[in-house]
Amino acid sequence: MTRLSLVPVFVLLASIESFWSIASSFFVFCVAVLTDYYDGKVARSLALTTPFGAFMDPIVDKILISSAFICIVQMGLVPAWMVATIVAREFVVTGVRLIAAHEGKVVGASKGGKRKMAFQVITVGFFLFLESVRAYGREHGSRDLLAFADFLAILTIPLMALVLALTLISGWKYVWENRGLILEGR
Repeated sequence: MTRLSLVPVFVLLASIESFWSIASSFFVFCVAVLTDYYDGKVARSLALTTPFGAFMDPIVDKILISSAFICIVQMGLVPAWMVATIVAREFVVTGVRLIAAHEGKVVGASKGGKRKMAFQVITVGFFLFLESVRAYGREHGSRDLLAFADFLAILTIPLMALVLALTLISGWKYVWENRGLILEGR
């Protein structure tokens, strides 16, 4: 729930075009990601996993990562269609989980989904770093930093293409592996 409460703080900070705000959004995003990591680790080590946690954890992950990618579109760093595709995949996977919940089953995250999430987090971190470098360069009139940011920006589309590929592959695999459950839920 802490991670969920950090999402609006992150979005607000990421929406303000200043170095301190964007750098702070990067910090809040990192804290949110760390709470996800440690929450899961503690729950498993103390055998405190619950159906509620197994259901809510991936939903909160999707809210955080979808919000982050939408903020990155707002910053003008990636095309909206790429992010719309990522968000659509997250809705589809959540739909499969809802079907499972209706059937009294809990469908956890797959290894591919976890890898996808890790790469999405790294990519969001890169974009927030890039935008904070740009903001600092603009605010301090540093042509060198702006040139460095332009150099780093070369990586944005290849990174997003890779994230998009991992997202689509893991989504397709998730749906395929749960197709029996989906067909039962008709």
